[in-house]
Amino acid sequence: MATPSDFLELDYHQVDAATTQEIIHKRLLPFADTEIFRCKIKSSRKLTLGDDVKPKYEVVLDTKGIDHAFRPGDSIGVISINNKEEVEKLICRLNLLEIADKTYSLKILKNTQKKKPVLPPHIPIKGTLRDVLLKFVDIRAVPKKTFLRALMPYCDESDRDLLKPASDLKSTTYEDFITNKARTLLDMLESLPSCNPPMERLLEHLPPLHPRFYSIASSPLREEELRFAFSLVDCGKVKGVCTGYLELILSVENEEIEFYFRKRNDCLNDFYADDCKVILIGPGTGVAPFIGYLEDFALDRRSLSAVLYFGCRYSDKDFIYKEEMDGFLEKKVLCEINVALSRDNKEYVQDVIAKHGEAVARKLMDEEYRVWICGSREMAKEVQSAIVKSFVEFGGVDEKEALELVVGMQKRNMYVVDVWT
Repeated sequence: MATPSDFLELDYHQVDAATTQEIIHKRLLPFADTEIFRCKIKSSRKLTLGDDVKPKYEVVLDTKGIDHAFRPGDSIGVISINNKEEVEKLICRLNLLEIADKTYSLKILKNTQKKKPVLPPHIPIKGTLRDVLLKFVDIRAVPKKTFLRALMPYCDESDRDLLKPASDLKSTTYEDFITNKARTLLDMLESLPSCNPPMERLLEHLPPLHPRFYSIASSPLREEELRFAFSLVDCGKVKGVCTGYLELILSVENEEIEFYFRKRNDCLNDFYADDCKVILIGPGTGVAPFIGYLEDFALDRRSLSAVLYFGCRYSDKDFIYKEEMDGFLEKKVLCEINVALSRDNKEYVQDVIAKHGEAVARKLMDEEYRVWICGSREMAKEVQSAIVKSFVEFGGVDEKEALELVVGMQKRNMYVVDVWT
């Protein structure tokens, strides 16, 4: 079992002004359509009530001075940072306190045995280790087997005995090791007291800290502001990296958020035509882009025939944007709301779609409504299954033909799915 070749080297020198500039311009921005913007939080609010529902928040950004034409359904990539307490624990655990705030230069290690070594593109060539751990590497990433093997030379015999079977390519104990001892880098180091790798070895294996994407929940006709919503992720002992960061800064006065606009989903172009007929399906914060979409038609007094399927747990605790939805009904851009209450009525959106199967089949097969689904990947699969069943039961086709109808709609951009895992 070969140990991965070392290939990075860190040199340290005094901090200088140029370092900050290098750090700012080094970020990787997946799917970026713009540079990074920095905006103040204009306002925020909690959208949910009670301890037995997942907290959801809305954030309103002051976008004065930003020259970018977005549309409802577009999304932004929020630049978050790792939890500061976790970073501090890592710095202490790795004995980095004396050098954490010194400037380093990152180089390829001389005489490395690694074939075609390259500097990791997500790590600044110059910076400080504290900045790297806070902003650039994902310290919550599940360690891979190659990472485990790279740590073995820095452990005593008893800890190597734990790492060796889990890191083997044919290992059957890896999943158990990850679940119980090494879900994150910090967990692993706390489970292996003798393990003291140099920072270079960690930088060789820690992946980038990616931005998190959130749908815009407002119309561009709202001048100088942009809204988005997020659901707090609970990871047991800790909160989600970005949602935990966002929840924390919402209570800080004059705080700012860094973000960029993601490249547009051109599949949605036809959804913005006047007189569009559309079925919108989005439980939880999946409804956020629909709020901006409906608001855009309402503010611009354009005609729209929209039917919304929304899911939450309780009618009185997490029915987010209910007031806005009622307003869209009054303005007749929203024709109908069908709500699935998973705790009150034991129903999910796919169940309500199945209950309205005849109307759904008629709208999609005869009246040429479009479908826009936003939410989890699993939910989107269940919704598709419910739509296929409605075609079979009320459309006079068999299951194969029903699936072909869905595929055909997708090819014509009449069935658009925006999902996350």
